[in-house]
Amino acid sequence: MNNSEQNLTDADKIRLKRLAKLQQKEQEQQQQQQYEQEQASNGRKSAIANKPVLQTLDEFVPAKRTVVKKAPATRSPTPGSPSQASQQHITKSNNIKAPSTSVVKPAKSFEDWQDDVLSRILQVTLNPENMYKQGKCVYLSSLANELIEEEDDHPNKLQEQHLDRIIVARLSLDPKEPHEDLPQDIRNTLNILHFDYLLNCWKTVFDIRRNTLQRSKNLEKSVLDQRLHLLDNVKNLIVSYSGLVLQMPDMFPQMNRY
Repeated sequence: MNNSEQNLTDADKIRLKRLAKLQQKEQEQQQQQQYEQEQASNGRKSAIANKPVLQTLDEFVPAKRTVVKKAPATRSPTPGSPSQASQQHITKSNNIKAPSTSVVKPAKSFEDWQDDVLSRILQVTLNPENMYKQGKCVYLSSLANELIEEEDDHPNKLQEQHLDRIIVARLSLDPKEPHEDLPQDIRNTLNILHFDYLLNCWKTVFDIRRNTLQRSKNLEKSVLDQRLHLLDNVKNLIVSYSGLVLQMPDMFPQMNRY
């Protein structure tokens, strides 16, 4: 047994077991979803292959001579008669145009989507105006200033390429400091153990990934693959940092452990 395992408390070991169970549950659900999709696809193919070929109507119904009947002569309605009024009403009804359907808005760009999703998962933002857009999000002012100095193309948007820096910036915030640039209710969200914070993030990304798959009918395959890749990357980093804060609890400042 190495030193890191000896330093783990019973509570830490329970947290690790809880995280392992969540990962196992996710893998089982993914395998079940894949199995159901394959079964549904095979069922459709077999139904098409076993569908009997029906005879056409001409093959078993004898041809009949067509008898043309003369239509009875109709009297033209006199002006002002009820039948003429009804015909005029029908003509006007046919000329009424159907209301035009509203134009469907284009899908959100990937840059905007990942900014919203990462903000919702990690409860952080690089834009001070978005602190309440996806819940109560901590404004990472230090990281935002760094990206501005680096002349990043989107310094006020969360991006996949900065995931490590985003998570480190959030874990590096000391809940004992005043953080006067944050509202009081958002400062209060820092009073949580790092593992519990990361566990909440993991649950959120798990739910978003499941909902993304359920609504994938309206998405192009390339868009779906791009979104799933981001969500999987976030999830893997969350798991990695969860083990890190358990094995090295003093690596980042946090509230007193219970």
